[in-house]
Amino acid sequence: MPRHRFFTLSPAILCALGFDGQFKRVNPAFTSTLGYADDQLRGVSLMQFVHPEDQPATEHELELLRQGAETRQFENRCRCQDGSLKWLAWTARSYSKDRVIYAAARDTTRRKEAEAKLRQYNEQLQQLSRLAQDATRAKSEFLANISHELRTPMTAILGVADLLLDEEHASDLATGLRTIKRNGEYLLNLINEILDLSKIEAGKLTVERIRCSPWRIVSDVAGLMRIRAQGKGLDLQLRMDGPLPETILSDPTRLRQILFNLIENAVKFTNQGRVDVCVWLDTSGGDEPQLCFAVTDSGIGMTAEQCGRCFQPFTQADASTTRQFGGTGLGLTISRRLAMMLGGDITVESQPGQGSRFTLRLATGELDGIALLDRPLLEETRPRRRYEHLVPGCRVLMVEDYADILLPVTYNLRKAGATVDVAENGLVAIERTVEAAQAGEAFDVILMDMQMPVMDGYTATRRLREQGYAGTIIAMTAHAMESDRQKCLAAGCDDYIAKPLDMQRLLRLIARYHPVETEPGVAVGAEISSCPEVH
Repeated sequence: MPRHRFFTLSPAILCALGFDGQFKRVNPAFTSTLGYADDQLRGVSLMQFVHPEDQPATEHELELLRQGAETRQFENRCRCQDGSLKWLAWTARSYSKDRVIYAAARDTTRRKEAEAKLRQYNEQLQQLSRLAQDATRAKSEFLANISHELRTPMTAILGVADLLLDEEHASDLATGLRTIKRNGEYLLNLINEILDLSKIEAGKLTVERIRCSPWRIVSDVAGLMRIRAQGKGLDLQLRMDGPLPETILSDPTRLRQILFNLIENAVKFTNQGRVDVCVWLDTSGGDEPQLCFAVTDSGIGMTAEQCGRCFQPFTQADASTTRQFGGTGLGLTISRRLAMMLGGDITVESQPGQGSRFTLRLATGELDGIALLDRPLLEETRPRRRYEHLVPGCRVLMVEDYADILLPVTYNLRKAGATVDVAENGLVAIERTVEAAQAGEAFDVILMDMQMPVMDGYTATRRLREQGYAGTIIAMTAHAMESDRQKCLAAGCDDYIAKPLDMQRLLRLIARYHPVETEPGVAVGAEISSCPEVH
């Protein structure tokens, strides 16, 4: 095909420019793309059609061609006859002998528009991501603050109720005190469930993988719930179906939490009959064995539709269930998500009026070398006295600005044998610590509230460490997130306990850091060395 016919018939956008940048010739594809007639372009400079922002780069490319560069590739926007702009990707070749530049172009407008939309979408996604992060941060801050505001007074309520229950009272008063404590514990459970769900959704809740006895855990939980079941006239039975591993690799705290929720629900929704808890090892899967716990009750049961939504947050069978039995509808949601984090799941089978069966399956971890026991032996446990973990002679400074907490905590500490001084903020705590050291009566343990006016616990702890205080500092905070615990440890605290304060746990914690010989060769702290604190 003759060259001039190819130039005319080619579907590509073609043109010939003089070294002065003026059009010498254009093909029909060029004119149809930009909408100009041939005579409108001949003798006119290309630069007149190029977008002003692209003119410097285009002029630079033409200059390189004029100076001898054989081929250049560049992109610019050209104005069409109708005023619109089109992106053109050029490939230009210089012929110095004829002082002509031949150029071919591709219309890349659609690609550029798509790229612009993609950039816009990415920017919108980034903005939405920032908004989501801000919302998550705001939610976390709100939960931390509301946790502090709720947990701090709960410490006072439960602490004073415990203190008063230690004494003899008329039956009506004792009943009232037990009512206060029971409802306080119920409110605390609601707070914990909401915080647990929020931590799971934020991806901040982690699980451990340590050796633990599944039979001991389920026995402890069943023992606790048996008292409640007997109060309703129910029979609660625990049994094994075949040998069980002596230990599994799991999170004992979270396993206890799941089992407590499942058995508590069974008791709650059963008015007559029984609750059965069966445990067995399932090796039929072929891969890693699973430990199974089935909790079966003879309670109100559920329809298929209710079963389908019982694991959804803030959901119960129907509105009347909430009115009659109470609760947030979070227990099963949290339990199932925890089960999945532990390599398992929870399923349910139920019929209205015929009861329900919830089955928990968990990964066991490696079982090589782990004994399978037909009848796991449990150590005899004796009822623990309230002040079993005594700390005689331990000098404690309690730093707390919430006055109502001081009475029950200092009472319990003194009854356990400790001597207690108090400070209302971090600045006073530093002063008291210095004075005690100068008097030769340095504090063994400082219980440090972390949220206080004047000087908070974080600042006070750092300054005490800088000044050389080497005693034990235990953080007390109503902020129950794992990040809060890490923040306390980073400030220099040795350990952490969440509010509301469990006095038995607090005494065990103090005894761990301040062991006192109660019998020859037996320390109070040694008894609990294998039972890590639950944070």
